[in-house]
Amino acid sequence: MLIGTQNDPPTRADAEAFLARWTNALAPRLAWFEAEVSAAGGPETDRTTSSLEPLLRFVADRSGSPAPVDPVPEWYGDVHRRYGWSAYGAGLVEGLMAYVARIYRGVAGDAADWRLNTDPKHAHFHQPVMRDPAIAPAWAQVTGAVAGLQRGGDPSRLRTAVESVLRGWTPTPGVEPEPDLRVDLGPAGHPDWDLAVLLPEDLADTLGQERYATLEDRFAAVTGVTAAMFEDRELCLLRTAPGVDGAALGARLQAVVDDLAGAAR
Repeated sequence: MLIGTQNDPPTRADAEAFLARWTNALAPRLAWFEAEVSAAGGPETDRTTSSLEPLLRFVADRSGSPAPVDPVPEWYGDVHRRYGWSAYGAGLVEGLMAYVARIYRGVAGDAADWRLNTDPKHAHFHQPVMRDPAIAPAWAQVTGAVAGLQRGGDPSRLRTAVESVLRGWTPTPGVEPEPDLRVDLGPAGHPDWDLAVLLPEDLADTLGQERYATLEDRFAAVTGVTAAMFEDRELCLLRTAPGVDGAALGARLQAVVDDLAGAAR
């Protein structure tokens, strides 16, 4: 989450104040981001979805850089330091958020304007979301994709997620877009845990809160897993048995999510 935590969400007044500050800062952050990418000889910033995969790699590779940044993103904190992000890295991550938001704005227009989510049952309660509920918040997509890539996840995840949202905004008549249920399995990056499961940012909404709340116990019961703990809403840490086959384990974890999604339909 950008502000607050799962157990201590911000008040409405704090959330509205943050929304105003953050959204007003996105345009200068985008300009800074594109300048930083250009100065480093990085990939094209032509604001197309094809640019997202190389830009994601660029950001992930530099997320721990000690270079200075001003201002430091105010949402940057301990959880992001555990990802290995420096303050400068968080600035790049925020720049990529602004970049994705601009892509949405170019296609969706006013439907991509930011607003405050006021539904206490929603995964992004009191967080900035797009006005059109079909558009996933760019900040959630980007943080998940960067953290996932650093754990060995799919480098195309951000591009495919954004393209899926854009297709959903202009759907084929009579065809409902399918939610992204793919989970990524990679190194935990934590001395007490072996692997990390990175979940889609809207999975709680897709499954429903009650089914989503069972995931930790269901993952812990999967063959090859000895313990499971959610670090945040989209990241579950695993301890595994010696010699466990990663590909087979990933398939079993995916099956858990797919079974719950089937029950939710």
